[in-house]
Amino acid sequence: MYTSTRYYLITIKSYQSLAVFIDILLPSTKPILCGVLYRPPTQSNFYDLLENIFLTCEHFSEKESILLGDFNTNVHVSCKSKCSLNSALKYFCDLFSLKQLINEHTRIYSSTTIDLILVSDSHKISQSGVVDCNISDHQLIFCTRKVTQRFIGKHNTVKLRSLKIYNKEAFQQYLVGVDWFPVVNCDNVFDAWNNFKSIFISALDIFAPVKDIRIKQRSQKWIDSDILQCIRVRDKAFQLYKRNKNDENLNIFRNLRNKTQSLIFNAKKNYFKGTLESNKSDSNSPWKCLKDLGFPSKGTKTSSNIGLKIDDDICFDKLKIAEKFNSFYTTVASKLVKNFHPV
Repeated sequence: MYTSTRYYLITIKSYQSLAVFIDILLPSTKPILCGVLYRPPTQSNFYDLLENIFLTCEHFSEKESILLGDFNTNVHVSCKSKCSLNSALKYFCDLFSLKQLINEHTRIYSSTTIDLILVSDSHKISQSGVVDCNISDHQLIFCTRKVTQRFIGKHNTVKLRSLKIYNKEAFQQYLVGVDWFPVVNCDNVFDAWNNFKSIFISALDIFAPVKDIRIKQRSQKWIDSDILQCIRVRDKAFQLYKRNKNDENLNIFRNLRNKTQSLIFNAKKNYFKGTLESNKSDSNSPWKCLKDLGFPSKGTKTSSNIGLKIDDDICFDKLKIAEKFNSFYTTVASKLVKNFHPV
Protein backbone atom coordinates (compact mmCIF):
# COMPACT_ATOMS: atom_id res chain seq x y z
CA MET A 1 0.00 0.00 0.00
CA TYR A 2 1.41 3.37 -1.04
CA THR A 3 1.65 6.03 1.66
CA SER A 4 3.06 9.54 1.42
CA THR A 5 3.40 12.37 3.92
CA ARG A 6 3.59 16.15 4.13
CA TYR A 7 5.39 17.76 7.06
CA TYR A 8 4.70 20.96 8.97
CA LEU A 9 6.49 22.62 11.89
CA ILE A 10 4.63 25.20 13.94
CA THR A 11 6.07 27.30 16.79
CA ILE A 12 3.40 28.54 19.15
CA LYS A 13 4.21 32.18 19.98
CA SER A 14 7.31 32.74 22.11
CA TYR A 15 6.81 29.93 24.58
CA GLN A 16 9.14 27.58 22.68
CA SER A 17 6.43 24.94 22.54
CA LEU A 18 6.43 23.02 19.28
CA ALA A 19 3.72 21.21 17.39
CA VAL A 20 4.90 18.96 14.59
CA PHE A 21 2.28 17.91 12.04
CA ILE A 22 2.28 15.28 9.32
CA ASP A 23 -0.30 14.90 6.56
CA ILE A 24 -0.65 11.15 5.93
CA LEU A 25 -1.95 10.53 2.42
CA LEU A 26 -3.53 7.10 1.90
CA PRO A 27 -5.25 5.81 -1.25
CA SER A 28 -8.97 6.66 -1.42
CA THR A 29 -8.78 8.40 1.96
CA LYS A 30 -8.95 12.04 3.01
CA PRO A 31 -5.66 13.45 4.35
CA ILE A 32 -5.05 12.37 7.93
CA LEU A 33 -3.53 15.19 9.97
CA CYS A 34 -1.30 13.69 12.68
CA GLY A 35 0.20 16.13 15.17
CA VAL A 36 2.54 15.76 18.15
CA LEU A 37 2.16 18.57 20.69
CA TYR A 38 3.70 19.69 23.95
CA ARG A 39 2.24 22.21 26.41
CA PRO A 40 4.71 23.70 28.92
CA PRO A 41 3.24 23.60 32.44
CA THR A 42 3.29 27.41 32.69
CA GLN A 43 1.53 28.07 29.37
CA SER A 44 -2.06 28.80 30.34
CA ASN A 45 -3.30 30.00 26.92
CA PHE A 46 -2.09 26.93 25.01
CA TYR A 47 -5.56 25.85 23.85
CA ASP A 48 -6.44 29.38 22.75
CA LEU A 49 -3.32 29.51 20.59
CA LEU A 50 -3.98 26.05 19.23
CA GLU A 51 -7.57 27.01 18.43
CA ASN A 52 -6.42 30.07 16.45
CA ILE A 53 -3.98 27.94 14.46
CA PHE A 54 -6.65 25.42 13.47
CA LEU A 55 -9.26 28.07 12.72
CA THR A 56 -6.86 29.76 10.30
CA CYS A 57 -5.65 26.47 8.82
CA GLU A 58 -7.05 25.97 5.32
CA HIS A 59 -9.26 22.88 4.89
CA PHE A 60 -8.60 21.74 8.48
CA SER A 61 -12.26 20.84 9.01
CA GLU A 62 -12.11 18.53 5.98
CA LYS A 63 -9.28 16.42 7.38
CA GLU A 64 -9.32 13.53 9.79
CA SER A 65 -7.18 14.56 12.77
CA ILE A 66 -5.09 12.67 15.32
CA LEU A 67 -3.40 14.89 17.92
CA LEU A 68 -1.23 13.36 20.62
CA GLY A 69 1.45 14.38 23.06
CA ASP A 70 2.15 15.75 26.52
CA PHE A 71 -0.68 18.22 27.14
CA ASN A 72 0.17 18.60 30.84
CA THR A 73 -3.56 18.62 31.54
CA ASN A 74 -4.70 15.96 33.96
CA VAL A 75 -7.98 14.51 32.67
CA HIS A 76 -8.23 11.78 35.30
CA VAL A 77 -11.65 11.73 36.93
CA SER A 78 -10.20 12.10 40.44
CA CYS A 79 -8.42 15.33 39.55
CA LYS A 80 -9.98 18.37 41.25
CA SER A 81 -7.29 20.90 40.38
CA LYS A 82 -6.50 22.77 37.16
CA CYS A 83 -10.20 22.97 36.34
CA SER A 84 -9.55 25.93 34.02
CA LEU A 85 -7.22 23.84 31.89
CA ASN A 86 -9.69 20.97 31.80
CA SER A 87 -12.42 23.39 30.77
CA ALA A 88 -10.22 24.85 28.03
CA LEU A 89 -9.39 21.35 26.76
CA LYS A 90 -13.08 20.36 26.78
CA TYR A 91 -14.06 23.52 24.90
CA PHE A 92 -11.30 22.89 22.34
CA CYS A 93 -12.44 19.28 21.81
CA ASP A 94 -16.09 20.30 21.51
CA LEU A 95 -15.25 23.06 19.04
CA PHE A 96 -13.44 20.69 16.65
CA SER A 97 -15.43 17.52 17.48
CA LEU A 98 -12.42 15.72 18.97
CA LYS A 99 -12.58 12.75 21.34
CA GLN A 100 -9.93 12.01 23.99
CA LEU A 101 -8.94 8.30 24.04
CA ILE A 102 -6.55 7.84 26.97
CA ASN A 103 -8.13 6.91 30.33
CA GLU A 104 -5.20 5.35 32.21
CA HIS A 105 -2.45 7.06 34.18
CA THR A 106 0.40 8.09 31.91
CA ARG A 107 2.70 9.47 34.60
CA ILE A 108 3.04 6.79 37.23
CA TYR A 109 4.90 8.85 39.83
CA SER A 110 2.12 11.44 40.14
CA SER A 111 -0.76 9.11 39.11
CA THR A 112 -1.94 11.60 36.49
CA THR A 113 -3.22 11.34 32.91
CA ILE A 114 -1.48 14.16 31.07
CA ASP A 115 -0.40 12.40 27.85
CA LEU A 116 -3.46 12.44 25.60
CA ILE A 117 -4.69 11.41 22.17
CA LEU A 118 -7.41 13.51 20.50
CA VAL A 119 -9.09 12.13 17.37
CA SER A 120 -11.79 13.51 15.10
CA ASP A 121 -13.22 10.10 14.13
CA SER A 122 -12.97 7.52 16.91
CA HIS A 123 -14.82 4.92 14.79
CA LYS A 124 -11.71 4.62 12.62
CA ILE A 125 -9.50 3.85 15.64
CA SER A 126 -9.38 0.12 16.36
CA GLN A 127 -7.47 0.31 19.66
CA SER A 128 -5.71 2.74 21.96
CA GLY A 129 -4.08 2.68 25.35
CA VAL A 130 -0.94 2.96 27.44
CA VAL A 131 2.24 0.88 27.23
CA ASP A 132 4.72 0.54 30.08
CA CYS A 133 7.85 2.57 29.40
CA ASN A 134 10.73 1.98 31.80
CA ILE A 135 13.09 4.60 30.42
CA SER A 136 11.02 7.67 31.31
CA ASP A 137 8.63 8.93 33.98
CA HIS A 138 5.95 9.02 31.27
CA GLN A 139 4.24 5.97 29.83
CA LEU A 140 3.89 5.45 26.08
CA ILE A 141 0.51 6.19 24.53
CA PHE A 142 -0.69 4.71 21.26
CA CYS A 143 -3.64 4.31 18.96
CA THR A 144 -4.17 2.11 15.90
CA ARG A 145 -5.89 3.57 12.89
CA LYS A 146 -7.91 1.16 10.74
CA VAL A 147 -6.55 0.88 7.20
CA THR A 148 -7.15 -2.59 5.80
CA GLN A 149 -8.56 -5.77 7.26
CA ARG A 150 -5.86 -8.34 7.73
CA PHE A 151 -4.55 -10.82 10.25
CA ILE A 152 -2.69 -8.68 12.79
CA GLY A 153 -0.80 -11.57 14.34
CA LYS A 154 0.82 -12.60 11.06
CA HIS A 155 4.57 -13.12 11.29
CA ASN A 156 7.02 -11.35 9.00
CA THR A 157 8.36 -13.75 6.38
CA VAL A 158 10.72 -13.69 3.42
CA LYS A 159 10.91 -16.03 0.44
CA LEU A 160 14.16 -18.02 0.34
CA ARG A 161 15.31 -21.16 -1.44
CA SER A 162 15.56 -24.10 0.92
CA LEU A 163 18.73 -26.19 0.53
CA LYS A 164 17.65 -28.98 2.89
CA ILE A 165 17.14 -31.47 0.05
CA TYR A 166 19.66 -29.94 -2.37
CA ASN A 167 22.27 -32.34 -3.75
CA LYS A 168 24.89 -30.97 -6.13
CA GLU A 169 25.51 -34.21 -7.98
CA ALA A 170 21.82 -34.99 -8.40
CA PHE A 171 21.14 -31.46 -9.61
CA GLN A 172 23.94 -31.65 -12.20
CA GLN A 173 22.75 -35.08 -13.36
CA TYR A 174 19.21 -33.73 -13.77
CA LEU A 175 20.48 -30.83 -15.91
CA VAL A 176 22.37 -33.27 -18.15
CA GLY A 177 19.11 -35.07 -18.95
CA VAL A 178 17.13 -31.89 -19.68
CA ASP A 179 16.08 -31.16 -23.27
CA TRP A 180 18.02 -27.98 -24.17
CA PHE A 181 16.67 -27.86 -27.73
CA PRO A 182 14.65 -24.61 -27.11
CA VAL A 183 17.93 -22.93 -26.12
CA VAL A 184 20.59 -24.18 -28.57
CA ASN A 185 18.33 -24.00 -31.61
CA CYS A 186 16.97 -20.49 -30.94
CA ASP A 187 18.06 -17.77 -33.38
CA ASN A 188 17.24 -14.85 -31.05
CA VAL A 189 19.65 -14.38 -28.16
CA PHE A 190 16.97 -12.86 -25.91
CA ASP A 191 14.56 -15.73 -26.52
CA ALA A 192 17.39 -18.20 -25.93
CA TRP A 193 18.18 -16.56 -22.59
CA ASN A 194 14.53 -16.60 -21.50
CA ASN A 195 14.22 -20.28 -22.45
CA PHE A 196 17.41 -21.14 -20.57
CA LYS A 197 16.29 -19.23 -17.50
CA SER A 198 12.88 -20.92 -17.52
CA ILE A 199 14.38 -24.42 -17.79
CA PHE A 200 17.06 -23.75 -15.17
CA ILE A 201 14.68 -22.25 -12.61
CA SER A 202 12.21 -25.10 -13.12
CA ALA A 203 15.02 -27.53 -12.31
CA LEU A 204 16.10 -25.44 -9.34
CA ASP A 205 12.57 -25.43 -7.95
CA ILE A 206 12.74 -29.23 -7.72
CA PHE A 207 16.01 -29.43 -5.77
CA ALA A 208 15.86 -26.08 -3.90
CA PRO A 209 12.21 -25.00 -3.66
CA VAL A 210 11.21 -21.51 -2.58
CA LYS A 211 9.74 -21.41 0.93
CA ASP A 212 8.42 -18.73 3.28
CA ILE A 213 10.96 -18.32 6.08
CA ARG A 214 9.86 -16.59 9.26
CA ILE A 215 12.07 -13.70 10.33
CA LYS A 216 13.09 -14.03 13.95
CA GLN A 217 13.17 -10.88 16.04
CA ARG A 218 16.73 -9.80 16.77
CA SER A 219 18.02 -7.24 19.22
CA GLN A 220 20.66 -4.66 18.42
CA LYS A 221 24.18 -5.98 17.88
CA TRP A 222 25.54 -4.31 21.00
CA ILE A 223 22.93 -5.84 23.32
CA ASP A 224 24.48 -8.72 25.27
CA SER A 225 23.19 -11.16 27.89
CA ASP A 226 24.16 -8.88 30.79
CA ILE A 227 22.10 -6.02 29.38
CA LEU A 228 19.12 -8.30 28.69
CA GLN A 229 19.25 -9.57 32.26
CA CYS A 230 19.43 -6.01 33.59
CA ILE A 231 16.40 -5.07 31.46
CA ARG A 232 14.41 -7.99 32.91
CA VAL A 233 15.29 -6.99 36.48
CA ARG A 234 14.41 -3.34 35.73
CA ASP A 235 11.01 -4.31 34.27
CA LYS A 236 10.20 -6.47 37.31
CA ALA A 237 11.11 -3.58 39.60
CA PHE A 238 8.83 -1.28 37.59
CA GLN A 239 5.91 -3.70 37.88
CA LEU A 240 6.55 -3.97 41.63
CA TYR A 241 6.45 -0.19 41.96
CA LYS A 242 3.17 -0.03 40.03
CA ARG A 243 1.62 -2.52 42.47
CA ASN A 244 3.10 -0.93 45.59
CA LYS A 245 3.98 2.74 45.17
CA ASN A 246 6.41 3.64 47.93
CA ASP A 247 9.73 5.48 48.02
CA GLU A 248 11.76 2.30 48.46
CA ASN A 249 10.37 0.61 45.35
CA LEU A 250 10.66 3.87 43.41
CA ASN A 251 14.34 4.27 44.29
CA ILE A 252 15.06 0.65 43.38
CA PHE A 253 13.43 1.10 39.99
CA ARG A 254 15.19 4.39 39.28
CA ASN A 255 18.61 2.93 40.15
CA LEU A 256 17.99 -0.09 37.89
CA ARG A 257 16.71 2.15 35.10
CA ASN A 258 19.81 4.37 35.29
CA LYS A 259 22.06 1.31 35.41
CA THR A 260 20.39 -0.18 32.34
CA GLN A 261 20.64 3.04 30.36
CA SER A 262 24.32 3.37 31.30
CA LEU A 263 25.07 -0.21 30.23
CA ILE A 264 23.31 0.26 26.88
CA PHE A 265 25.05 3.61 26.24
CA ASN A 266 28.53 2.23 26.99
CA ALA A 267 27.92 -0.98 25.03
CA LYS A 268 26.69 0.98 22.00
CA LYS A 269 29.64 3.40 22.21
CA ASN A 270 32.19 0.59 22.49
CA TYR A 271 30.55 -1.35 19.65
CA PHE A 272 30.74 1.51 17.15
CA LYS A 273 34.18 2.56 18.35
CA GLY A 274 35.50 -0.98 17.87
CA THR A 275 33.75 -1.39 14.50
CA LEU A 276 35.15 1.88 13.14
CA GLU A 277 38.61 1.05 14.45
CA SER A 278 38.69 -2.44 12.94
CA ASN A 279 37.39 -1.25 9.55
CA LYS A 280 39.27 2.01 9.17
CA SER A 281 41.38 0.56 6.34
CA ASP A 282 38.25 -0.18 4.29
CA SER A 283 36.61 2.96 2.93
CA ASN A 284 33.12 1.42 2.71
CA SER A 285 32.80 -0.29 6.11
CA PRO A 286 33.02 2.86 8.30
CA TRP A 287 30.24 4.54 6.28
CA LYS A 288 28.03 1.47 6.64
CA CYS A 289 28.68 1.54 10.39
CA LEU A 290 27.78 5.24 10.54
CA LYS A 291 24.58 4.54 8.59
CA ASP A 292 23.63 1.89 11.18
CA LEU A 293 24.28 4.49 13.87
CA GLY A 294 21.68 6.78 12.29
CA PHE A 295 23.63 9.11 10.03
CA PRO A 296 21.90 9.70 6.68
CA SER A 297 23.26 7.79 3.71
CA LYS A 298 24.68 9.48 0.63
CA GLY A 299 22.02 10.90 -1.62
CA THR A 300 19.32 11.33 1.02
CA LYS A 301 17.71 14.73 1.38
CA THR A 302 17.67 14.70 5.17
CA SER A 303 20.49 16.51 6.94
CA SER A 304 22.05 15.33 10.17
CA ASN A 305 22.13 17.65 13.17
CA ILE A 306 25.90 18.16 13.42
CA GLY A 307 27.34 19.96 16.42
CA LEU A 308 30.68 21.80 16.59
CA LYS A 309 32.56 22.72 19.73
CA ILE A 310 32.93 26.50 19.79
CA ASP A 311 34.35 28.26 22.87
CA ASP A 312 33.94 25.09 24.99
CA ASP A 313 30.24 24.81 24.06
CA ILE A 314 28.60 22.46 21.54
CA CYS A 315 26.91 24.61 18.89
CA PHE A 316 24.18 23.30 16.54
CA ASP A 317 23.44 26.60 14.79
CA LYS A 318 24.28 26.01 11.12
CA LEU A 319 25.08 29.68 10.45
CA LYS A 320 27.49 29.92 13.40
CA ILE A 321 29.15 26.65 12.38
CA ALA A 322 29.56 27.92 8.81
CA GLU A 323 31.03 31.20 10.08
CA LYS A 324 33.46 29.27 12.30
CA PHE A 325 34.65 27.18 9.34
CA ASN A 326 34.96 30.28 7.19
CA SER A 327 37.00 32.06 9.85
CA PHE A 328 39.31 29.05 10.22
CA TYR A 329 40.05 28.62 6.53
CA THR A 330 40.50 32.35 5.84
CA THR A 331 43.04 32.75 8.64
CA VAL A 332 44.83 29.41 8.68
CA ALA A 333 47.36 30.44 6.02
CA SER A 334 48.48 33.58 7.85
CA LYS A 335 48.75 31.66 11.11
CA LEU A 336 50.95 29.05 9.49
CA VAL A 337 53.19 31.71 7.97
CA LYS A 338 53.76 33.23 11.38
CA ASN A 339 54.94 29.86 12.69
CA PHE A 340 57.57 29.50 9.97
CA HIS A 341 61.10 30.33 11.05
CA PRO A 342 63.39 31.91 8.46
CA VAL A 343 66.24 29.68 7.36
